[in-house]
Amino acid sequence: MCKTRGDVDAASPRPNPTSSPSASAASDAVRPSYSFVPVASSTSTGTDRHARRLLYDSDFDSSAASVAANLRLSLSQDSHPFRLYSFTEILSATDRFLAPPLSPSADSWRCRLRGGDAVVFRRPFLGNPAVLPSRIAALCRSHHGSVVELLGASLADDHIYFVYSYVAGASLFRCLRNPQNPSFTPLASWFSRVQVAADVAQGLEYIHHHSETVHNWVKSSGIIITEPGLRAKICHFGAAELAAELARSRSRGKKIEWTRGYMAPEEEGRRGRIRRWVDRRLGDSFPVEGAEEGMRVALRCVAEEAAERPQMVWVAGKLSKLLIQATAWDDRLKTTPTRYLTSVGPR
Repeated sequence: MCKTRGDVDAASPRPNPTSSPSASAASDAVRPSYSFVPVASSTSTGTDRHARRLLYDSDFDSSAASVAANLRLSLSQDSHPFRLYSFTEILSATDRFLAPPLSPSADSWRCRLRGGDAVVFRRPFLGNPAVLPSRIAALCRSHHGSVVELLGASLADDHIYFVYSYVAGASLFRCLRNPQNPSFTPLASWFSRVQVAADVAQGLEYIHHHSETVHNWVKSSGIIITEPGLRAKICHFGAAELAAELARSRSRGKKIEWTRGYMAPEEEGRRGRIRRWVDRRLGDSFPVEGAEEGMRVALRCVAEEAAERPQMVWVAGKLSKLLIQATAWDDRLKTTPTRYLTSVGPR
């Protein structure tokens, strides 16, 4: 994050010269309104390190022009409204990254961009700009109600800046593990827990089978619980793919590790023992059969052998069925009259 307000020298837009009528005609068909150009800075650290950037402007080299032109052409063939943001816009919207960060664990800022609420998310760019058009085009075709919408991106220096639609709410991690108030959770009902699980499963099923990308960064802090509906949305969609983090992970042989709980088969089959595993903040108000089925689905998802893990289509279907059952169970619970017993004798 930049800590100083260093001077940033932005180049003014200039018309792109053409060498011949044929080249002019070819460039007019795909000429981008913005492109990449390096801009000099006074220092090499702080804000100015990020100011040595690739701005969208009309004065650029041939390779950058080809990348921008291909990107423009790819996006023009897609109906999804993807936007190219200049680094000047990013700097202005985030007050040169001096605005309060949205999250203490990531370089992200809430801001206003082109009249809408947005979140700017910064990641190191490790890939080749020439392959960005195909990756961004794939993201332009991706849209799902359980995935936070990607509005656009900006490439500057050695970073890529993602612009996502702002979603009001809190992370799933904070909803379940709030250090300020550990005994409270907004997800205090069985129905709300199953709803969140079903939303995440449907979002992952879409990412795995329909988006042509890999998320690679799914965790509770990267899932937003919306207000006031308490619905789940997966954040940072496409960030790992566009930042080329997946290629780095594969080249270094990085292994994905996780921890999971264990339950012996004899314990799994005994009715009533499931209460020991359910969050006590639910107040022991949940259908035992539904909790047991959800536990079986979860255990299959974390099987040690990859061949034993189910496809997300199967997982989403199972959790959708559990959601229907949870809805019916919650409706019955609401319609059950509360009875008050009065005793005049000693207990």
